Amino acid sequence: EHLMFFPPTAPEGDTEIWASWRPHTDDDFGWQTPVNLGPDINTVVRDEGPAYFAGEDTSPPTLFFVSNRPGGLGLLDVYASERQPEGSFGTPTHVSELSSPSRDARPTIRYDGLEVILFSNRPDESGNFDFDLWGSTRTSLGSTWATPENLGMTVNSGASDIQPQLSSDAEMLQFGADRDGGYGNLELYVTVRSKGGQ
Repeated sequence: EHLMFFPPTAPEGDTEIWASWRPHTDDDFGWQTPVNLGPDINTVVRDEGPAYFAGEDTSPPTLFFVSNRPGGLGLLDVYASERQPEGSFGTPTHVSELSSPSRDARPTIRYDGLEVILFSNRPDESGNFDFDLWGSTRTSLGSTWATPENLGMTVNSGASDIQPQLSSDAEMLQFGADRDGGYGNLELYVTVRSKGGQ
């Protein structure tokens, strides 16, 4: 990938999204000086959890992220910004179908743009408010997302399960959790699924 996005902590304690570019994808030391994505993406509140989708069809590349800017449904909501032809990012739109009155954070997008996994403390079927991993799909890049579903106890646990990251082939999901039996605090976990990632 030519672009890398990350949210350093701003001086006032809020977060912003920055990006760096490299001319060659095989040059791990070619990253250029990071730049702030500007006031459309970054506000005076929290803007974080970037996930970039650049498909191979005619749809514009899109940056998904979360924010607690005014006008959302909850503590953190999902937003999407399309990359413009000259390289800037357009005004973000609120992705209401992926957002809730709870905290919805750190989306990760499948390679084809048709699946998203995020973590949220929205209540599950049993009424629990722990952080769990939730997934949603859509039928095409232009359609709306289905209501997110809890990934269930095969993936989630009674602890906090957070910060999901899908592999490039969508067959492996990495995430952090503070489960019993580890070394303490958050640790890295991995789950895999059948080839094809569907």
